[in-house]
Amino acid sequence: MDNSRLLKAETTLDPVSGVNYKINSLFSVTSMGHTHDFMEVFLISKGSIRHLVNGKEQKLVEGDLVFIRPEDTHYFRQYRDSECELINLAFNIRWFNEMNIFFQPEFSLEYPLKEYLPEIRRLGLAEKKYIYDRMTGGGEMLLQNPADAGVYFKILTAEILSMFKKRNIGDAQAKNLPVWIERILSEMKKKENFKKGLPALRKLACRSDEHTSRSFRLYLDTTPTDFINELRIKYAASCLLNSDEKIDFISIDSGFDNLSHFYHTFKKIYGGSPRKYRLFNRKNTVAV
Repeated sequence: MDNSRLLKAETTLDPVSGVNYKINSLFSVTSMGHTHDFMEVFLISKGSIRHLVNGKEQKLVEGDLVFIRPEDTHYFRQYRDSECELINLAFNIRWFNEMNIFFQPEFSLEYPLKEYLPEIRRLGLAEKKYIYDRMTGGGEMLLQNPADAGVYFKILTAEILSMFKKRNIGDAQAKNLPVWIERILSEMKKKENFKKGLPALRKLACRSDEHTSRSFRLYLDTTPTDFINELRIKYAASCLLNSDEKIDFISIDSGFDNLSHFYHTFKKIYGGSPRKYRLFNRKNTVAV
């Protein structure tokens, strides 16, 4: 798939609704390999199909719900004498980022981004019918009122993405966390605490630094410092998406007293500079 096409949000997504919605009936047609700078979810509503993605093959059947990332290169091939109907919903990356922040800190949508192949959720009959009805209902609305359809699809996208979210390492039930660590995880979400950083965490822990660090490694697989930095950076990412504040102000407001350290930490978590993060997401956003 070296000759794959790049589909761009600016020419693919509807400028009013912010989405691209379509129903494909794949019979004798083999779609071309492509990648894109936006995200997609699609539902196999009837039949089965071969999904060629990132050099691998996935067999998809009725009820499969698939989450496609921007870097995925994919196309479809039919099975002999097998029909397929596929409902596809494409949306801008900013929607994903906003929803990921909304689900934090208990849940994250970042885990599916780290897998080599896109994740598949095999829906039961009731779930499949619900998602099918919601998607096709949005498609009908799109023809009548694209602006209202944009709001509708944004809510629907949140519902669908919630099926792919996973608990973060801070989930008390999964990790059987001590009560004092649960309290730290809860209280350190507050801006006044993560901005203060380690002094606030020490006050909440009421334990020696050595004991706290050892427990964070054991239960959370991180350090107190990295835990605080992640909270600060996620707050900064939200500010970059939802405000026009200058980056140096956001850095200070997030609790960093060193701009260089802020840039280094942001790139470590999000893979790029704060400026590129803001520009890229706004470039791929269609307001609704």
